[in-house]
Amino acid sequence: MKIDVSENETKIEAFRLEKELFDKKPSFEKHLNLFDKLGEFYQHYVEIMINAGPVEDSLTINGLVLFTQDSEIKEVYKDVNSTYKDLNLLNDELSSAFKHYNHYFPNKRVPEVTTYISGFNYAVAASDSVLGIGLDMYLGNNYKYYNMIGFPQYKTYSMRSEYITPDAIKGWIATEFEFDPIGKDMLAQIIHHGKIMYMMDAILPNTPDSLKIVYSKDQLEWCKNNESNIWAQFIDKQLLFSTNTKEIMSYLNDGPFTPGMPRESPPKVGVWLGWQIVKAYMERKGDVNLENLIQADAKDILKESKYKPRN
Repeated sequence: MKIDVSENETKIEAFRLEKELFDKKPSFEKHLNLFDKLGEFYQHYVEIMINAGPVEDSLTINGLVLFTQDSEIKEVYKDVNSTYKDLNLLNDELSSAFKHYNHYFPNKRVPEVTTYISGFNYAVAASDSVLGIGLDMYLGNNYKYYNMIGFPQYKTYSMRSEYITPDAIKGWIATEFEFDPIGKDMLAQIIHHGKIMYMMDAILPNTPDSLKIVYSKDQLEWCKNNESNIWAQFIDKQLLFSTNTKEIMSYLNDGPFTPGMPRESPPKVGVWLGWQIVKAYMERKGDVNLENLIQADAKDILKESKYKPRN
């Protein structure tokens, strides 16, 4: 799915919200300037992520000061600054990704990008025009505070710099192409996730599959080697048309493994399966673009993919 985007002029230069808040003396005027620049995203950041207070209330400055002067948060900021002295590599990766995004979706806006610190609450957050990246969630899988907080190992595995761009792109896609899972069966939900993964293939053509789906190489290999068994379980247990939310989420959620499957299985096997079905569909259709794919019905995708496990 590689294309030439060298002529595309899309360029990302991430704004560093954390520096604006931690390095400069807080004032209501500066606070309002940030609100003007980042809009709904900044409101969400102030009111929800760090719970500083209503964004338009002058007293909210006190909440911002409390957050930025907290001794542990200040230490985290110092570690973020040390780990991410500059964002040149990230800006290059995101620029390439959004050149591809702009090619496939020319009528969609390319977001402003900002980084931030939220006290380990949000890795990625987005509004309609801003994509935010929580750098405190990418300080390395052995970062001391992750263990102190109690993040499980399957979570800290991906809290590394190489996951920032795929996580950010996945978050933006999910925001731009919203999906309401309420009342949807397993097939509809795994196909939705498969569409997201396929769009990531197009937007991040040089990114390994393991980073896109957040698997180790061994976990990815397990899925490939057990594709027939995975498909057989979905068929034998009549999972595709299940509307049992708990059952569906067990095949989509993160975790140490997928419940109901061998303990050596990776988590969210349903996402991986949906990805394979969508890939089979796109290989057969040939002339379908990504905008058409988004609109395509899950049952039609399964039928027209003629999906069969490869082993």
